[in-house]
Amino acid sequence: MKRFLIVIGVLTFLTALTIGLYYFLRENPEPEKTMDHSEGTAIVITGAAARIPQEAALLEQLYYSGEMKNVAFISGVSSGALNAVILNAILDRKYTWKRYRNLLFSLTNQSVFYSTNDPLPVNTDPLRKLLTTVLHDTLHYYKLKDLPYPTSLSTVSLSIKSWADLTYRLCNRKINAESDPELDLVEVLMASTAFPIAFPPTRITNNNTLPDGKFIDGGTTSDYIPYRAVLEFEKFSGHNLNRMIIVSRKLDTEDGIRAELLNMGINRLDLLDKLNIAIEDLCQRAFFKGLESLMSEAPMLSEKTSIYLPAIPGEYPLFDFGNMKDQYLASHTWAQTHKPIPLADFLKNGISIYD
Repeated sequence: MKRFLIVIGVLTFLTALTIGLYYFLRENPEPEKTMDHSEGTAIVITGAAARIPQEAALLEQLYYSGEMKNVAFISGVSSGALNAVILNAILDRKYTWKRYRNLLFSLTNQSVFYSTNDPLPVNTDPLRKLLTTVLHDTLHYYKLKDLPYPTSLSTVSLSIKSWADLTYRLCNRKINAESDPELDLVEVLMASTAFPIAFPPTRITNNNTLPDGKFIDGGTTSDYIPYRAVLEFEKFSGHNLNRMIIVSRKLDTEDGIRAELLNMGINRLDLLDKLNIAIEDLCQRAFFKGLESLMSEAPMLSEKTSIYLPAIPGEYPLFDFGNMKDQYLASHTWAQTHKPIPLADFLKNGISIYD
């Protein structure tokens, strides 16, 4: 009996060690390698929720200023994933910035979710219907493989309860084990944008590369800045990229996002704790932490990275989709006189470098 217990104990330890090592390796990519050649630009787009027009205005400015003449890879998370898909269509000349502006300006809260007196999460059927209409009827994008540019969209699995972070980077090229070009694009976007507690987790059906269960916003953990997909793409493609531009929205303070969540009715922040998501993981601190991780994990890529986010006045709530035009115009005006900032300069001076 004693020997049996020892064997069980050893097997349990080895199993835990193996699983722990698996997750450690997933979020700590292999060291960078210098490839035979370098080419192309990566566009990395963070989450923004209702601040999505801020990123759209900056992306449009990059487009018209010639910064997107050689886009080789796009990575997006949460509403940045939505911008990533639209950017595919614009670069492929299937959609225009004018049409996208008109779409954004027409949005209301009712275009995205139904709000009732019932407890959270809200009903996001309107968002699913909107995505289906735009992607299927207008762009004829049904699956990941329909995107013309190599693109990764991040989401987080809730199927493993013992670990805080199980991020999946779903790409239309086979850059990693989870990538499957046959995945339903609307389902992937609904998963990537499922902000915890506020929006319901969602399933990704008919897949052979993902665990069963539900998924949430890909920006809530390690992919707050989804740059790791760029490293996976470099390894997959066999060449380094010439440049990476990280596009984001005006950053949140910890106090600001806490107040917003409370206003939404998320007055039990322990619900986030159950998902192992700290409040600071959703705000400005997380952005700078992500940049520091990039510098540490990928020094060669970080030297070629620039940051682009708008230092605009005013406060724009995280889930108020009724002021899309104001946000866009403020960001567009700002972008006319500002360019992306090298990562090293941004980390040294912070957002004040734009003052």
